[in-house]
Amino acid sequence: MAGIFLKIPQTAQEWRVVAMDFRQKWDFPHCVRAIDGKHIVMKSPINSGSLYYNYKGTLSIVLMALVDASNIFLCADIRAYGRQSDAGVFANTELGESLNPSNRLNLPPAEIIEGAEHLGAMPYVVVGDEPFPQQQHVMRPYPGKQYTMDHHAYNYRHSRARRIVECAFGILATRWRVFYTKMAIYPENVESVVQGTVILHNMLRTETTPGTSVEDLLQEQRSDEIQGFVELTNLGTKSSAKALDIRNRFKRFFIENPLSWQNAHIQRGLH
Repeated sequence: MAGIFLKIPQTAQEWRVVAMDFRQKWDFPHCVRAIDGKHIVMKSPINSGSLYYNYKGTLSIVLMALVDASNIFLCADIRAYGRQSDAGVFANTELGESLNPSNRLNLPPAEIIEGAEHLGAMPYVVVGDEPFPQQQHVMRPYPGKQYTMDHHAYNYRHSRARRIVECAFGILATRWRVFYTKMAIYPENVESVVQGTVILHNMLRTETTPGTSVEDLLQEQRSDEIQGFVELTNLGTKSSAKALDIRNRFKRFFIENPLSWQNAHIQRGLH
C-alpha cells in the first residue's frame, strides 16, 4: 500500500504540478510541501536504557513528515530515537539530507515566478516552523517579536502554507486515537503502527471527498494539544547568506502581491 498511497514525485514536472496546487490553495508560489516533525510518545520498553528519552523526559521515536496542499503525507521518516537532539534528528534523516543543496528530491531548478521577473530565478521550497533551519530549499518564518510589517507580510503567507502540516497531524490523530496516549507496545511495533496509520490516512484522503466530520472536529483540536505528540524544538539554526536572500525575495513578492485581506490582518497582528 505504501507504493500506492505514499509516493513521492519523481520528475520536475510532477513537482511543478504540486507547487501550482500549493499556490492556488495557500498563496505561496514555488512551495512544494510543508514539513514538520513530532515525538511519538510511548511507554518504557524493557531494557531500553536512555535510548528513547527525549528532552521532556518521556520516551519517544520521531516522525518527520512532508505534507502536500491537501493534507496528504508525501514522506514519513520514522526511524529517529527520542534521545537524539532535535537538530541531529533533522540533519540525519533521509528527508533532511534530501533537502540540502544536493537536492536529492529532484526538485525543479530555480525558475522565474510569473509576474515577478525582477526577483530573478526562485528555488522550489518546503515551509517549516521556527525550529527548522533556514536553507536553500527550506523556508522558516522570520523569528522574534520585533520584526517589521514587511516581516509580518512574509510570516502571514508562510503560516497559511505551513499550517496544512499541523492539520494533517491533527487529522491523523483524530482518526487513529492511539496517538492520544502513550503507546504501550515495543518500539519496532510503534514504527509499524505509525507507518500504517499514515498510509491509511492518505488512502482516506485520496478516496473520500472533502468536508468530512473530521475537519469539523479539527476546528477545536490542534496537534500540539494531543498527548501522544511532543513538539520538536531546535532543528538547527545555521543560515547561509543565500538562504536568507531567498526568503527576502519571497518577502518582497508577498509585499508586492498582497491578498485582499492581508494588510488588515497584518495590521491587527502588529497591535
